[in-house]
Amino acid sequence: MELLVRTALLGLAIYALLGCLFALWFVSLGHRRLDAAAMSLWGRVMIFPASAALWPLLLVRAITVQVPLNASDPSP
Repeated sequence: MELLVRTALLGLAIYALLGCLFALWFVSLGHRRLDAAAMSLWGRVMIFPASAALWPLLLVRAITVQVPLNASDPSP
C-alpha cells in the first residue's frame, strides 16, 4: 500500500512540475498561439494556475493550431 501511495505522489509531483514549466512558457509566449490579443500582467497571473493544471490539453491545442505566417498583418 505504501508503494502505491508513493508512486501516486511521485506521479502527481511530476505532473505538477511539468505543469508549472508549461505554464511559464504558456503565459509568456504560448498564449499568443491561441489568442493573438495582448494580455496584461494580471491576466497572465490569473491564467497561470489553470494552464498549469490543464497543461496536456493546452499543449495539444498549441501544437495543433495553425498560426498564419504573418500574424501581425491583419490584411487578408
